[in-house]
Amino acid sequence: MLSVSELYPFISALLALTMVIMVTVIGERWGTRIGGLVGTIPSLLLIALIFIGLSSGPERAASSASIVIVEMGANITFLSVYLLTLHKGMGRAIILSMFAWAVISYMILISGGFGTAGNSLLYFVMLVVNLALLRHIGISSRPMKLKYSAKELSFRGFLGGTAIGTAVFLSKVGGPVIGGIFAIFLSTMIIYSLKHDIDIPRAMGKSMTLGSLNVFSYALTASLTFPVWGIWLGTVSSLSASIITSLLLLRFTRRNSQ
Repeated sequence: MLSVSELYPFISALLALTMVIMVTVIGERWGTRIGGLVGTIPSLLLIALIFIGLSSGPERAASSASIVIVEMGANITFLSVYLLTLHKGMGRAIILSMFAWAVISYMILISGGFGTAGNSLLYFVMLVVNLALLRHIGISSRPMKLKYSAKELSFRGFLGGTAIGTAVFLSKVGGPVIGGIFAIFLSTMIIYSLKHDIDIPRAMGKSMTLGSLNVFSYALTASLTFPVWGIWLGTVSSLSASIITSLLLLRFTRRNSQ
């Protein structure tokens, strides 16, 4: 029988692949405002922290959650660089944005993080800077009436799988919890850039940048509650914080997109 640590990579990859297909379809069917927020639901983080908590203890899971906070700053920087350079070609945008992500992730890795408070401060600094850089980009696109063949969904699954493989390799720099989250960001941008004009991936990326607050609220709550309340109650409290954040973001983005 496989151990908890051996099962996690398979479950994480399968969940990431499912999320990639689901997020891209929802963004097209209901618009990028909704799709971007769905794309930042912390489902992968939830599973990852439970697995880490069960195999290594709640304190280790809390430490991993704290690193995720600042690593989300690297993820949204990836989005900003990608969106701002996409007009020069998707290949160049991927190279430049992944380079920016790798540099920031490596700096986080060698520093070991800056504690929950320091990581949170750095995340918010990067969030404000990146939102300022993307201030001219909207977050909403009109829903599209598309039909999805098995071939189309398989193609998206293939692209998602390739991106997940790349993210797993890069997670050796950013840490094992980071790979799946980054894979969703990378896969979504690639699929939307191939399938739509430049405005659609830009709107989706801007929405996912705001949606990173969902992951932040989950990771912050987990880092504070896991050592005190344990894995399961800490998971419930973290999920509650993320749900509240999602509802506030839905209200905020609805009001600002009208």
